[in-house]
Amino acid sequence: MRFTWFTAAGVVVVLGAAAVSYYARWQRGDDIRIPGVGVVRRFPCGDYEIPPSVYGTTQAFAIIDGAALAARSNERNAVKTLVDAVFDRELPGVRCGNPLRRRIIEAEWQFRTGLKTPITEQTLADVANEVTKSAQAPPWARTTVEELHFLRTVLRDELPRFIGVRDSGRELSEKMSPVEALFVIITLGRAMVLEPDDFRDGPEAYVSHVRKRQLTPSPSGAVLRGRVMLQATVSLVNGDGFEDQHTLAATSAQRFLDQLGFPK
Repeated sequence: MRFTWFTAAGVVVVLGAAAVSYYARWQRGDDIRIPGVGVVRRFPCGDYEIPPSVYGTTQAFAIIDGAALAARSNERNAVKTLVDAVFDRELPGVRCGNPLRRRIIEAEWQFRTGLKTPITEQTLADVANEVTKSAQAPPWARTTVEELHFLRTVLRDELPRFIGVRDSGRELSEKMSPVEALFVIITLGRAMVLEPDDFRDGPEAYVSHVRKRQLTPSPSGAVLRGRVMLQATVSLVNGDGFEDQHTLAATSAQRFLDQLGFPK
């Protein structure tokens, strides 16, 4: 009987320790390997609200904008949730515990507590161009202040509580928080991957082209173009290439954050 009691107690202790370990890893956002089950991935990574219905924008943008509103409390968990919302909806392949997420969470927290200065459009353009050049991206895969400002102006209509909330009135400020700067670059990078022909003549031509397109709405009944993408393209857009820290995508992303002065 004593042996049975000690055995049962030992099992309870082991299971309790395992549960605590799993919970800690789950809270941190790491994947969990459960014997006999496999790897369990946490998703979503943040406790943000998912609206039941969305009007005038995408669900992803509605989630991010809602998380941005909640983050105005400047509570650390709300700031983390905003960063997680951006990654979950824009780069879902970047896992919860990925170092990129952690660095941006810390940078955004430092920014909101006055320990980090805003990122200007000029700084973002300079750093992005230097990193893409180092990664041997095509010459047309560059950006300018004009292009970034134009993109932010367009995005602001759908993300009014997230884009341009730093020192902006009716006129959009050039200043961005770390997570806004990240979001803008993700959005621009995705567009370059999915629609490279729109960018091949450079950022000035792209802005001019989009401005003209805005003035000439598509005729009613226009058919949306279908797109067949290679799996490699899908993986890049989803952020799958950032999980292995030795890939070009991951090392370039880390260099990008380094040059923006994000904490390690």
